[in-house]
Amino acid sequence: MDDRSQDSAHPLQSLVPDERVLRDELVTRWAGFYDLLLADSAATVTAVQLDGDATAPVMSGTAAELMAAGEAAGAGTSPWAVIAPIRPEIQVVDVDRCADRVLQPLLDAADTVGASLAHLTESGTPNSVHLGVTLPSRAARREFTRRVSEIRAWAGETQTTVDLRSRLDGLRLPGSAPLKPGGGVCWPTDTDGRRMTAIAAYRRLADALNQPHVDAGEPLPSPAPMVWDDVDETDAGELAVVAPRAYRAPTRMTREQFKTLTVSPRRGRRSHAALAGAWVLWRLGVRSWRAAARYYAIYPCFEKWRERDAHARARGRNLEPGWVSWCQRHWQDIARRARAYRPETASLHEPRISEALAEVNQWDDPDLVAAAVAVIRHRFSDGYGLTRPVGVRDLASWLGFSEETARRRLQGLAERGLLAVVKPHNRETAPHEATVWTLSTPAAVYRSSVSHDVTSPQGMALTLHPCWVALGQTARLVYTQLSPTPVPAAALSAQTGLPTGTRHHGLLRLLHTLCDQGLATRSGQGRATRWLIGPAGLDDAPAAGAGRAARERVQSRVILDRDVWHARGRDVVSRALHRRAGARAMQRRRPRRASTAQGGSQLALVHPVNGPAAHGRSPQRRTARLARSRGLPTREPPTLAGG
Repeated sequence: MDDRSQDSAHPLQSLVPDERVLRDELVTRWAGFYDLLLADSAATVTAVQLDGDATAPVMSGTAAELMAAGEAAGAGTSPWAVIAPIRPEIQVVDVDRCADRVLQPLLDAADTVGASLAHLTESGTPNSVHLGVTLPSRAARREFTRRVSEIRAWAGETQTTVDLRSRLDGLRLPGSAPLKPGGGVCWPTDTDGRRMTAIAAYRRLADALNQPHVDAGEPLPSPAPMVWDDVDETDAGELAVVAPRAYRAPTRMTREQFKTLTVSPRRGRRSHAALAGAWVLWRLGVRSWRAAARYYAIYPCFEKWRERDAHARARGRNLEPGWVSWCQRHWQDIARRARAYRPETASLHEPRISEALAEVNQWDDPDLVAAAVAVIRHRFSDGYGLTRPVGVRDLASWLGFSEETARRRLQGLAERGLLAVVKPHNRETAPHEATVWTLSTPAAVYRSSVSHDVTSPQGMALTLHPCWVALGQTARLVYTQLSPTPVPAAALSAQTGLPTGTRHHGLLRLLHTLCDQGLATRSGQGRATRWLIGPAGLDDAPAAGAGRAARERVQSRVILDRDVWHARGRDVVSRALHRRAGARAMQRRRPRRASTAQGGSQLALVHPVNGPAAHGRSPQRRTARLARSRGLPTREPPTLAGG
């Protein structure tokens, strides 16, 4: 049959059963479409017409008869509207004056849960549509309903403007006249907004109904409780130090992934189903347990671990100190395995990484050496290529200093030739993408007589130890030169390139600081003074706890900033801003933890002062100034900036 129903209402050119043509009755191009769309195409309904600002009934009959009479009276365009209940298999979302913002997210949500597009029409009002889908399962319907609510909240709309219609509600049918002043004719369209013919709309509806589906009006059980990842429910006042998700463009869930999450496995296969479901979450960008908990609470594939948690709670195990739920342990194991995974192509990048580290190993600036090691280890050594995005906040969270300090370090690495910009950050065109860098081998001109021992995995791990967040990377350089063999300060000065100094500056100041931490030992007096490595390990030093706490504060601040920066929708942005303000207020008023209190004393050890007379400042002001210069968190975190 030729599809010419767009511009003609003649029976032979419309989607009309042959017997109606033979009887030479009034027919409409929508007759066959109505037969498939409506719950009962033979039911009697009433046509209504706009009368001023109100509507008035016109006549009664079947939907096809009323539309045929209207098209005959209006020369092909009906002057009245026909409203009738549609099939219960079709779930309809009525979008009023906000289709430009919510239609595409609704289509994405339907595709994510495996729904089929059955019906899409311009409802007549500007920027308004009727969206109808068929859902493959009850779980899919429950998930789609939840996602519609999320989209409504994200867009700041109400139940009226994004309305999930019940099957008892009548729907204005295609071809109907508007029921609001200034409206247009209700007409089917494709997802790009182009009008469709009656035959094309019929075929789309028939294809959707041929797919497996459930009754959209069938009652559902109450969903399991959900743990939302966009609310601030930090019961113990602890800040998140693990990003809830990968900060990248959202990934759409495929039908296969949704099927993996919603399958109800038989006994003996439940562990495999939970493992497959957890990997689906990881590939979709879920990272922290706080974000994964909501999925573990509702999807059938994780039933095994939910049952174990229920048994543990029934026995009171959850009241034991340090108890961790089975669901959380399962997710943490998946996260550890995912972060430790390296693709087979990782070995292809090792020669260039080794060349770059060999040059970095001989730089004279320990702070730039630490920044280079952090960038290489956390970004370029994962086997996913040597051209990768590196954000200012990435480096700040890895090394525990401020964003401004991280920006200077990245600039320093670029100036020395270790990093080269491939795609700069653009706040206008790509506000959510960091600058893309490629790893290069620095020029030999920056070599010095200093050796940092960063070419081995053990040396890289030592360079990034949290102890140096509090003590500084220059102290790390001195520590790596110590050995069980006593050596004089002059020899250490030659190895590190630092002036010998006194107890208050230079090499001797750092040696005394290391001694206070148990990381160095002094033997002898006067000219016979010798220095050797101390008995304590890095993890045992008091500064390790202080550095770890400082790094966690920076990481939590970065996460809060990124939550604001990547939030979409007014409500989501408002909640993210509220969480960040609450976290800042909590940090200001809550007592410091024990490790943080130690950090304050260690700060005085790392940066001793000579007194107000020597520097013209009080000890408190000098300590605060040096804290800022070392990148340690101050009272007020820096404001949000791009990059």
